[in-house]
Amino acid sequence: MAEQEKKNNKNPRPRIADVAKAAGVSQTTVSFVLNNREEEMGIAKETADRVRATMLELEYEPSRHAQALSTGRSRLLGVIPYSSRNLYRTFMGQRILEGFATISFSRGYHFVIFEELAPVTPDREVHLRRAVVKSEIDGLVYLNVDYPDENLEGPMREIAGDIPILTIGTSEDQVGDVRLSIHLEDAADRVLRHFQELGHESIGIAYHPDTEGTLPVVEAFRKRCEEIDFHLPEENIFLVDINKTDQSPVAKSIIERGVTALFCVFDLIGMKLTFSLQNQGLHIPDDLSLVGFGDYLTTPHIHPPLTTFAPPMRQIGEITANYLIERIENPGLLKNPISQRLRGELRIRGSSGPAKTKAQS
Repeated sequence: MAEQEKKNNKNPRPRIADVAKAAGVSQTTVSFVLNNREEEMGIAKETADRVRATMLELEYEPSRHAQALSTGRSRLLGVIPYSSRNLYRTFMGQRILEGFATISFSRGYHFVIFEELAPVTPDREVHLRRAVVKSEIDGLVYLNVDYPDENLEGPMREIAGDIPILTIGTSEDQVGDVRLSIHLEDAADRVLRHFQELGHESIGIAYHPDTEGTLPVVEAFRKRCEEIDFHLPEENIFLVDINKTDQSPVAKSIIERGVTALFCVFDLIGMKLTFSLQNQGLHIPDDLSLVGFGDYLTTPHIHPPLTTFAPPMRQIGEITANYLIERIENPGLLKNPISQRLRGELRIRGSSGPAKTKAQS
């Protein structure tokens, strides 16, 4: 009995009428603000701000089903990764998803993640198509950061049906509505200039050729060296097997070549070589400067913290979310694909420092 009384006395969930009364406006005004249409309907900014503040104060949560009835939209987005590796096992997928979530939530949308598309089979297409239809989503994003050889434009259009669809990735030759690629030449230039400004003349690069996305970064670095007439000897290009814990053979080769600055593609290589080089008696950055690529979450926490180039993956997610929502809310305004090369950031930490002078050597 006491439990029943407790339930009866519990404050009911606030309704749109409660928000309107507390804010001193009509329910229609609240609805327009809720759907981000205040400018379109000529509602003053101070009024819209008051309505939003009242929503927060009352802890008002709009009903997605009610919004769908009033606007014809569910305010629900869908994400299909090419593989689970896109989202959970690479920094690229995680950062893209972070940016996508931030913008989606800030604009009043939620999203669901469907199962991965790979491998592409007719049965999988049918299954995903049914899941998308059943979810009643307003728009769909296909997340591809693994550069697969398959042309998935047709299957994705079939899965999406009539709703807006964006296919995003990080390669410049991809298909789809949003082509956002990393400006790798700019990344290479920043790393190279950083080394040169520190006075390094013997520079090398270390990479694992079988890691997805590595070769374009390496080629951009080579190309930039050629453009500025900087000699990068083939002997200063080191192949690293990231599956091996012991990197002492590579570390010994780096030392024998007299390399004083090393660009590691990706951060995992930089972290592994840090330990191996230190075990060989080198002091970083006094004897050798290291720069990575990727800005993994662990890079600030090794000793010394790894200087790294941070690709603009979060920005890719943010741009994609904004573009998709604009396509949903203003279908006649955005018909052409967007193509941008985005610049990342060189995050300088303790692993890179001035080259030794000849007197110091």
